[in-house]
Amino acid sequence: MSEIKLRAREFVRLLAILVGGSALAGGAAVMPGGVLPAMAIAFMTIAAVYAGQQLAVWRIQQQLQRSR
Repeated sequence: MSEIKLRAREFVRLLAILVGGSALAGGAAVMPGGVLPAMAIAFMTIAAVYAGQQLAVWRIQQQLQRSR
């Protein structure tokens, strides 16, 4: 893998952790039931960001293959 691709993946993972942590903290503060529903939201957020990153990588790979 190229260095740019590795850095992009690491950035997206860190972003997912930050967004998920924010969702966890915000959800725990306002949701009835406390931490468990907030944890579910946080994990879904992290999964969505990661899936979006994987889709973006796949699209870039497809475009690179077409341009060859």
